[in-house]
Formats: sequence, C-alpha cells, structure tokens
Amino acid sequence: MRPACRGRCARPAEPTPGTTALAHAETAYRAAVRTAAEHATSRTAAELIAAEAERTRQRVRALRRHWILRLTREPAAVELALEEGEHEEAVRRRWAASSRNRARNRVRSRPVRHSAHLSEAAPSPRPPCRPGRSRAG
Repeated sequence: MRPACRGRCARPAEPTPGTTALAHAETAYRAAVRTAAEHATSRTAAELIAAEAERTRQRVRALRRHWILRLTREPAAVELALEEGEHEEAVRRRWAASSRNRARNRVRSRPVRHSAHLSEAAPSPRPPCRPGRSRAG
C-alpha cells in the first residue's frame, strides 16, 4: 500500500528512453501536454469572461429599459408637482389678500352714524348752475 503523499512526495525516478526517437517523442509529448493545459486554462478564462460580458449586457439592457427611463421621468414629475404647489400657494395668497381687502372695504364704506354728527351737519351747497340757466325755478 502506498502512503498518501499529498503533493510532498518526490517524483518517481523515470527510466530514460531507450532510443533518441523516444526521447524526442517524450519531449514533444510533455510540450503538448503543457500547451494543452495552457489552452484549457485560456479557454476557461475566455468562457468566464464571455459569460460575465453577457451578464453585463443584460444589466445594461435592464438599466436602459427600466431605471434610466424612470430616473428621467421622475425629475419631470417632481418639477410638475413643485410648479403645482407654487401655483396653489399663489392662489391661496391672492385669495387671502382679496378677502382682507374686502373686509377692509366693508369697514371703510360703512357710514358713521352718530346723532351728534347728524345734527351738526351743514346743509350741502347747491351745485353751480350751467351757463344760460337761471337759479330760480
């Protein structure tokens, strides 16, 4: 039974090939295995990058279709709401100002009726007559 090496064991001694053709074949085989491993690593990396690029395209598509449209609409809606609020406030101010003015006018237009005031009132002067007419009459 072999003990578990877990990567700490030394390579077993390999016998040298018997002919030079086998030595060249072994060198070519090792180079091919190394190149195949590098190719597999590169291919896996390329697949991972392609998958990430696809996910990124999907995210960009979702952003364009949903978020960007929503974010461009929201400022317009907020601006409209602000304008409506300002308009309502202006209408309330005008209404309040006009109701105050109406109340002031009502107070000013009421005649003062005191009995002392009426008894001391002087007779109103007659309006001047027009030329060519006499006052008698």
